[in-house]
Amino acid sequence: MKRGIKMKGYQELDTNYYDKDKINELREQVSNFKKVSVNEILYYSGSEKKWFMKQDALNYLIFDKWVPKEEKEHPSLDLNNVKDVSIHLGQNVSKILLKSMNEAKDRVYVSCPYVGVPTIDFFDFLLREKQLDCKLLFSQKPMKEGKHDNHSIFKKFISYKILNDDDLEKENTDEIIRLENEKESLTNILAYICLLLFPLSLVGGYQYLYPKYGKLGMIFSIFLAFLFLRKSFSIKNKNKEIRENIENEIDKLKKRDFRYIQYNSESSKNYRYLIEELEKSKKEDGTIDFLNIAFSHVKLYIVDDVVFLGSLNFSSTSFCNLESLIEIKDKNAVEALTKYYLNLYSSEAFHTPKDVSRELGEYIYNEEEILKRGY
Repeated sequence: MKRGIKMKGYQELDTNYYDKDKINELREQVSNFKKVSVNEILYYSGSEKKWFMKQDALNYLIFDKWVPKEEKEHPSLDLNNVKDVSIHLGQNVSKILLKSMNEAKDRVYVSCPYVGVPTIDFFDFLLREKQLDCKLLFSQKPMKEGKHDNHSIFKKFISYKILNDDDLEKENTDEIIRLENEKESLTNILAYICLLLFPLSLVGGYQYLYPKYGKLGMIFSIFLAFLFLRKSFSIKNKNKEIRENIENEIDKLKKRDFRYIQYNSESSKNYRYLIEELEKSKKEDGTIDFLNIAFSHVKLYIVDDVVFLGSLNFSSTSFCNLESLIEIKDKNAVEALTKYYLNLYSSEAFHTPKDVSRELGEYIYNEEEILKRGY
């Protein structure tokens, strides 16, 4: 290929940003997924010392992987063919995005993997104070450690309520009644009978067995009396042990807490947590390992009739980094990307199932503390 000649269907990549090893790794990854030759994805021009990526492969990496599976139309974005595009690069590009959001009149849609507590507060300000149509789609993993604790972000869209299991409580009450009746039915009558037979055995042995059998008869009567006495104490002790066990069980049942926590991810329609569960993210007990989930890396901001793309995450950390921000005002591109966003936001292909909501809730909330304080 001659220097300076554009390749049809390919888009030039900035060599300073993409190193050769990373590109080769990426090429193999996309090749395996798309089932095409690596050369159909990326081409390296030795004369120009530049990489060129096939446009459909680039679109896959940016968008297609996270388009709902039932949707046939994928956004196709070739910046060379899009009108009214501005590309910003620097450590202050976030000011452009934040200014646009702050001046928004209608809508603010955000899709990015990472968000931060301060930016979530700003998003809430746009939502509640300015009453804009706000949607946030993110996919970062919940973290517990120190300064990386981001549970407050998840608590924005995962709520909980304390419920009481009435059926289980009724079963518990019925069991208490049954045990109380069982305790009341315990009797020592047999023990008293055995105790009564103790002296009768001695008297009977002395009056009837001794005269007839002598010492042997008396020894037998004493032995028999001892058995009755022993049986009497055995029955009483056994009943006492059973009664204590029943009372302990009743005490445990009376102390049972029938409250449980139900988690709900539909508490706010303005937030959406997007993950894709993989086999490696499933633990042996069937729960989800949030450290091994696949998630969207799309950075897409729609502010009224302007779209922003690039490397900028919706977090204060990213706002301080050297980032890229592509500002697009082309009407057709904005419409296509808005459709893509709304399809992704509402798709059931990535719907957060109840078990994910429950596991996220258990991960970010302290259930013992909630039940202790009662709210």
